[in-house]
Amino acid sequence: MRLFSWLPLFFLLQYSVCGQQDPVPLEPGSLTVAAEDAAGAPIAGVAIVLDGATQAETAPATFAIDPGLSTTVTVSRPSYAFSPAQASITLSPGEADTLVFVGSADPGQLSVLAEGPGGAAIADVAILLDGALQAQAAPATFAVVPGQPYLVSVAHADWIFAPLDTTVTLGAGAVDTLRFRGSELQRRLVIVEDFTNINCTGCPEADEAVWGAVAGAAGEVLPLFYHVWWPSAGDPFYIYGVQNNPQLPMPQGLAQQRVSFYSVVLAPRVSVDGIKTSSDFDSGVILTAIEAGLAQSPVLAMTVGYAGGASEVQVSGSVVGEPGPGPWRLYVMIYETEVELAQGGSNGQTVFRNTVRHANASGGSMGVPVDLIPGGDFGTSFAFTPGAAAVLDHLRAVAFVQNSDTKVILDAAIAAPGGP
Repeated sequence: MRLFSWLPLFFLLQYSVCGQQDPVPLEPGSLTVAAEDAAGAPIAGVAIVLDGATQAETAPATFAIDPGLSTTVTVSRPSYAFSPAQASITLSPGEADTLVFVGSADPGQLSVLAEGPGGAAIADVAILLDGALQAQAAPATFAVVPGQPYLVSVAHADWIFAPLDTTVTLGAGAVDTLRFRGSELQRRLVIVEDFTNINCTGCPEADEAVWGAVAGAAGEVLPLFYHVWWPSAGDPFYIYGVQNNPQLPMPQGLAQQRVSFYSVVLAPRVSVDGIKTSSDFDSGVILTAIEAGLAQSPVLAMTVGYAGGASEVQVSGSVVGEPGPGPWRLYVMIYETEVELAQGGSNGQTVFRNTVRHANASGGSMGVPVDLIPGGDFGTSFAFTPGAAAVLDHLRAVAFVQNSDTKVILDAAIAAPGGP
């Protein structure tokens, strides 16, 4: 019985002795940093920087490095340039390696510029020498080691550059300039359309769902609101559309054509890039559709020229991707960013944003037909006369290309003088 009573303690002692153990430290790596001239002779007084921290030792020097972690190394000495400008290295436990930096007291001077259309400088462009990001942004000048080739590239989230990268080698004391030409990246503009009316009971809720989704989107989104004739044919926005779009004569006026195009039978009704959402009141559902549209690559590059007010709208575009089969129509619409009514409708809404006021047409049908050929161009112009109710400073222009059969909006662009 006494032996049996000692068994739990025996097993506890065994667990304490044979269970968890202290970790065994890994052997550090050994990194030697040297600085030499082109003939291989050591350069004295060269400072060494490891992961941004200047070390007490000067080159040549050897350091214990944590294994498995990347270490960034640079060297410097006044009036000298070194190649590579920066190096990163990762050592295994016990591994030894040497980094040799080649230096010169008579460096070349390399200027790097990034320019947009017309030669205008592009701000905040990152510069990479031999793949290493430099502290300076373009435009900047660097001291480079003579006779050493440098791979130079630039980067910006919103621009692409030509050349993509280039290699340059300078002689002692030589001066040169590299120019990178930038083209702004095309990003999709997603169009959200909402059919509404000042006496529509559920329309304010749908409007807020649309604006909530727009606010949460990670890219550019434009909501447009069409005012229909039900439940109130006295909606002032609907009446404005009838009276101020002679290119869209009744009975197929502005609202009627868009309602017919989408087969709208109820208001509110929300679509994203021409496709009906599964809910008109759920911001999350609308946002999911928006994000799917933003994730697509642009097929068209469009420019909308509009000076505001009653001026003519000019649209030009090029096909940069594969649009697929049509038929395609190019729509130009004028919308008013905000209107506040002293007395709204029965639903209590008094502030109305992004209301469509005017639309282009061809032969009485909204929009104009366009042929989209990869590598080809297209365009149109639209002249209109604003009605007295429109505030000219609040008018904006948008253009989009839409498939007449599938209803899919391919791409869009806006012109926004004096405001968002």
